[in-house]
Amino acid sequence: RVDAQAAAGPAQQELNGDLLYQLLAGEFAGSRGDMDTAAQFYVEAAGNTDDPKVAARAAHIALFAEHYEEALDAIDRWQDLSPDASDEIARVRVLAMLHLGEVDAAVEQLAPMLLQEGKLNDTAISALSHILQKEADPEVAVSVLRKLDAMYPQRPRLMLLRARYEVNASQLDVAQGLVDGVIAIQPETSDAWLIKAQILAAQQNEDAAIEAVSKAVGLRSDDDQLRLQYARMLVQRKDYTHAWQQ
Repeated sequence: RVDAQAAAGPAQQELNGDLLYQLLAGEFAGSRGDMDTAAQFYVEAAGNTDDPKVAARAAHIALFAEHYEEALDAIDRWQDLSPDASDEIARVRVLAMLHLGEVDAAVEQLAPMLLQEGKLNDTAISALSHILQKEADPEVAVSVLRKLDAMYPQRPRLMLLRARYEVNASQLDVAQGLVDGVIAIQPETSDAWLIKAQILAAQQNEDAAIEAVSKAVGLRSDDDQLRLQYARMLVQRKDYTHAWQQ
């Protein structure tokens, strides 16, 4: 989410008439923690000046206040006034779209952000995971990931991220198909085996779940916490010999 201090901070622009009043009122409201009123005045101010800093501030304040429609108005104004800031604007627009549940519009903004020299960027996918976790309802997040997965098929990191959300959506068969696909492409992906184990456990297939965890342990032999988890599973099955080896 947008930082409160950054959202309520002063912007530099020409100060006159209604604009001066709107900015001062917005600043005073923000300093009191009344972000609803701050957003109202700043969005109005953005329409009364050609300073892109005011529009940018208005967009951030409106986002922080959870006034997403008003945020889009400010973002559109910001785009008109500062087309060179398109990358930053796109990132802010995505947040508003996600909160509004505008899946297609969010995907349109997100898709090019994931690419570097025409290829999916692992760092960008990690950032996507963070954004979806913080900014999107689970139903919106899984819908976004389904569309991105269709646009960029057979990309293991994206498939794995989608699989996690499919599990949370109780779409276990879909999730299993995704992790099996990842394992077929990159069998050394330990997270795929762990998600597979989670799916199998949910399907009451305990033997196969433990086998999947065993695969993950073999790939992450230095992960003491994972080995301890595996040992506990073995103890529950009274397999003390193998548990002790962990």
